[in-house]
Amino acid sequence: MTEASAVAQQPRWQPLTPLQALSTFELDSTFRIELVASEPLIEQPIAMVFDESGRLFAAETPSIATDSADGNGRIKLLEDTDGDGVFDTAGVYLDKLARPCALACWDGGLYVLDTPNLLFCRDTDSDGRADRVSTVITGFAAQSQALPVSLGWGADNRLHGESIAAGGLLKIAGAPNAKPVDPGGLGFVLDPRAVHIAADCFPGSRGMAFDIWGRRYFSPDDGSLQIGLCTETQRIPGGRGGTAGEYAGIADEGASIPVFPIGSAESPDAGGVPAAAQHSLYVSGLVVYQGDAWPIEYRDCLYVLDSRNNLIHRRTLDDTGLAPRSQRPEQTKEFVRSSDTGFRPVQCAGGPDGNLYVLDRYGLSPESPDSNSGNRYGRIYRVAPRSFAHEKRVMPGSVSGTGLVDMLEHTNAWHRETAARMIYASQEKNLIPSLQTLANKSTAPYGRIGALHALAGLSALDNEVLARAMSDEEAAVRAHALRLAVPRLATDARLMGNVTALAGDRDVRVRYEAACHINSVWLEERVAPVVRLCRLDGADPRFSKVLASAARDVAHSVLRELVAVPEYLATPENAPLLHSLARLTMLSRRGFDSSFAPNLLSSLPEDAGEIRKLLAAGFVDGAVAAGRWGALKRLVQADGPTAEVVAQLLIEAQSTATDPSAPLDDRLSAIGLLSSETFENAGGLLAGLIVQSEPVEVQTMAIQSLSLIGNPRMVPLILGAWFNLGPRVRWQAMDKILGNGVLALALLEAVENGAMDIESLVRWGILDLARHPNSVIRNPASRLLAQREIQENDRIAAAYNDIRTLQPSVPNGRALFENNCSKCHYFDGMGYRVGPDLDYMANAGTYQLLKSISSPNTDVLTIYYSYSIETNDFQTVAGIIAAEEENYIVVHGPGGEEHTITRDNIASLTCTDQSLMPEGWPDALGKQGLADLIGYLVETSQKAKI
Repeated sequence: MTEASAVAQQPRWQPLTPLQALSTFELDSTFRIELVASEPLIEQPIAMVFDESGRLFAAETPSIATDSADGNGRIKLLEDTDGDGVFDTAGVYLDKLARPCALACWDGGLYVLDTPNLLFCRDTDSDGRADRVSTVITGFAAQSQALPVSLGWGADNRLHGESIAAGGLLKIAGAPNAKPVDPGGLGFVLDPRAVHIAADCFPGSRGMAFDIWGRRYFSPDDGSLQIGLCTETQRIPGGRGGTAGEYAGIADEGASIPVFPIGSAESPDAGGVPAAAQHSLYVSGLVVYQGDAWPIEYRDCLYVLDSRNNLIHRRTLDDTGLAPRSQRPEQTKEFVRSSDTGFRPVQCAGGPDGNLYVLDRYGLSPESPDSNSGNRYGRIYRVAPRSFAHEKRVMPGSVSGTGLVDMLEHTNAWHRETAARMIYASQEKNLIPSLQTLANKSTAPYGRIGALHALAGLSALDNEVLARAMSDEEAAVRAHALRLAVPRLATDARLMGNVTALAGDRDVRVRYEAACHINSVWLEERVAPVVRLCRLDGADPRFSKVLASAARDVAHSVLRELVAVPEYLATPENAPLLHSLARLTMLSRRGFDSSFAPNLLSSLPEDAGEIRKLLAAGFVDGAVAAGRWGALKRLVQADGPTAEVVAQLLIEAQSTATDPSAPLDDRLSAIGLLSSETFENAGGLLAGLIVQSEPVEVQTMAIQSLSLIGNPRMVPLILGAWFNLGPRVRWQAMDKILGNGVLALALLEAVENGAMDIESLVRWGILDLARHPNSVIRNPASRLLAQREIQENDRIAAAYNDIRTLQPSVPNGRALFENNCSKCHYFDGMGYRVGPDLDYMANAGTYQLLKSISSPNTDVLTIYYSYSIETNDFQTVAGIIAAEEENYIVVHGPGGEEHTITRDNIASLTCTDQSLMPEGWPDALGKQGLADLIGYLVETSQKAKI
């Protein structure tokens, strides 16, 4: 159900006053909810943040539901001037913004995400209004559905941001030579001191929160609750991050989490459906509460805002495994819920007093102002224990020096995080001794963690301090120390030894950290810890990707060690990792040995049939992916039990190769394996895959396998389908045919017998055959080429002699180009870029232009061949194939038309082996018209060079 339809089914909503709204809340009996700000102090809020003095900044955005920004966004500064815990003044800190949607404090100022820019603003004259505003990053996608929605500081002294959808192409403002960053649907990370940005690891879009381990909780577009298992510094080499295995769902219920708005449990219209099934969690913000004002059983829980169901959902976190499991402690109710459908919580944050603050974008929906009256509402609530007594606390902004260091041990997370940010911004080197003492002797784990990162931020983290932290009694401290040690491993053997030792840590979360970083350990030191990790955690699929990455350059040694352990081979859960390791041995660029696979398989016990087959399949996958056909051949030619499993794989490959529902990678491996079959057994099957209904990768792999079989009978099969092949497939086919002497000779025979046009072959590589070292191939190719050149030169010379004496009319030539050629060619500021630009040919002179125009298909590049596509819905599309993707093609036609056609909608595809220019068109121009057109092109090109 969409938001609009859900709203339409609700009774007409009547806004309540702030005091009336307070009476609509139902919450845990341990707590009370208090109003700390409301309209007119704040209107249509979307984001908030406390600064180091306890003041509150709030972003007001009248509308986020449309793609057009109205410039009415602004930042308010709210203060509690009398110290009673309620904000009583509000001033405009910054206005005339497009659509501010996220805030973060830094160095006495404020970051504001106001798409398409990240701004930094500061009040330098202390009048409560920003007087210096600069753009830090630009390029965020401006569509409402792509608004970055969160900013937050990590323990790594970096600002992390989330965005929905692609997020744009991000650039550092004022640095035109800096390389842009494409988050690709992930978030971004900013180092505020170096002003350096990078793509983050996770695809969150609905809020984020960090725990003591530095791991991030987030919710992607599907509304599930996830935790990142790695951090920005732990990306898997070869990938961008954010892929399976790097984050995990935490809710026992899965992606759809039932919730209980007020009235849902007693709904008379449930029709026998459990109340929990009628509503699912809609995530609009989340936080891990780490304050010090609440009872201990409510701390380190995840609190999730749900603006659609008007509630706050609580989840406990059982954090004893690799990823915490979360459960709902309130079984038929919620931590906070309201009967007022105008309650729209969009952000929550821990505050300076240790309580939780909730930002309410009060109204009919969180995306737009109230449509009833046009009024703008906004409320901020504090959720506090009933016994809580407000008292004045020391703020980080009122202390300096060692006072900030002491706050890294504060029991309230907001104080710790604010102090850490201020230390990094200040770069005060005189704090180093105090931080070293704290890192070594703090009684609080979070104090030791904060000191380590603060020292790192001051470039003062000593290896002795770091080594001691890597053996800390607290697992979270060991994990943070391990991350910080990674850049130093190449120069400190002791730290490297600590990393390898942590591969056997008693805590699985620390072992995961070690697995993520083993790539930084020297090769000769890596095998033992990787084997240890595989034996301890290889059965956990969440470890699989990082362990495969860790073993990339030592897969041979790791696999050899593992297959020597019978109990490891006997554990079915280890099979996926063993398959991955086998595949990696073929992909490895270090120490590759084509005899490794058959030798390893022959060393297995005779009764290890399933494992032998699993490993053989992994070797096949890797050999095909790496194009190591010699190694594949050695594997297929093995004898004994290995021959039996390879024979089984060949039988299975026949069905997998032709199964359109099989994963593409599986199909490609199967097709590649069939290259070891005979032409009689696999030729017809492979040729049947070279059709437009198949992905282009399948077609090209089928051609690859046919060429490896090497039977000249493949050439007629290819030529029989030649006019129905796309450009990429044609290139693959001709490359493989011309690169194989037997196949090349078969092709030349086909040309001599009229099965293929000599003109087509000229464009595909007969020139190379005419220089072939084997005279059996060279001589017929040279003869065919010579005959063709004599005929062509005689024809063009005659035409050239006819028109060179004519006086061209340049204006008439321009009109001819505009009315005819401009449909496909761009020249002199007009036309479309369907065919090649004419600047190059015009510069080549009259003879070359005459040749290209009067014989347009003689020298046309193959990328400009014209295709005719018939679709299943009886449409005909003609043009140049501009792109060939797995499931669709893109066709550019005359006049700049662009067509995207899915492969399952292609009834037929035919290549004309000609350009889009009609063959007889120059005859229609006549000799004078041809002279006029060529004269215009040559003269215009010459003027352009002056």
